Amino acid sequence: AEAAADAGRPAEAVAAVDRFRTRGGGMWRAWAWPRALLVKANALDRLGRRDEAARAVGELLGAWRRADPDLALLADARALELRLRAAP
Repeated sequence: AEAAADAGRPAEAVAAVDRFRTRGGGMWRAWAWPRALLVKANALDRLGRRDEAARAVGELLGAWRRADPDLALLADARALELRLRAAP
């Protein structure tokens, strides 16, 4: 998903995250899932699917409501949430 997003292929990034969600993930899922949600939210935003992007970032922020406030990923998610709220 990250490689597709970095290559400017947001639809492929969304599909990769969706595949990841259905396949489990083992012990590294706790690390990968929050990153995947943020990648998906950003990709959905790039596709103009802002409502879906807001739901994805909301899922992440809900799961991380007690997370360390200094986490860079959390700051990125909050910034995306603010940007989505401000978008017309």
